[in-house]
Amino acid sequence: YTGEGKSLFSMYITANMLKQGYPVMWFQFEMPPTEFWHKYELLGISRDAPLYVPKVYKTATMEWVEEMIIKAKDVGVNIIVFDLLDYLQSGERKKNDKNVEDSEIVVRLKLFAAKYKVAIILMAHARKPAAPFF
Repeated sequence: YTGEGKSLFSMYITANMLKQGYPVMWFQFEMPPTEFWHKYELLGISRDAPLYVPKVYKTATMEWVEEMIIKAKDVGVNIIVFDLLDYLQSGERKKNDKNVEDSEIVVRLKLFAAKYKVAIILMAHARKPAAPFF
């Protein structure tokens, strides 16, 4: 759920990868840039680390995401983080069912991972179950 540490968890993972010299591309939709960089600095990552963040965020359609992945590959990125699934769009927002749209997005990201040979870390909010499990 919100505030449970998803972003910090993925930042910790990628900070360790950055310390090992692996370039990372990060799509962060919720944090202001100053807070984002401050948290990385607390994890021991300087601003000259190979950490790439899109300068301009358009509507995050899968077409735009694929363009960004291609640009990231050009600078050697093999690890890509999306924080948060809710900000990604499968296309023309025709879906009335967010679960269907999320499934389409995850499938597309999986295809991108295979096609471009990248590891993708995808953060998502947990959804409350409609009914109790027992």
